[in-house]
Amino acid sequence: MLEIKQNDDAFFIGEDYTSRIATLVFKIEDQVMSLTETEVDESLRGQGVAGKLVDHAVDYARKNGFKIKPVCSYTVMRLNKAEYKDIVI
Repeated sequence: MLEIKQNDDAFFIGEDYTSRIATLVFKIEDQVMSLTETEVDESLRGQGVAGKLVDHAVDYARKNGFKIKPVCSYTVMRLNKAEYKDIVI
């Protein structure tokens, strides 16, 4: 299983941020986590990696009392489900 790591503005998979192979970029302001960019290396596409990053962000937001604002097209599509109504603005 691929380990999801975090820095100040992204969840990512890779040894470190500079060698990442999947990324979900976010910005937190006023208790709102905006998900602004999702990128997955071709070698991982079709394996649900982007979805795992989004699920990780949702868990993180719920644990920290944040709401989520999906911005990039993937997160808008992914979070447009009833199970996320409690957290998505």
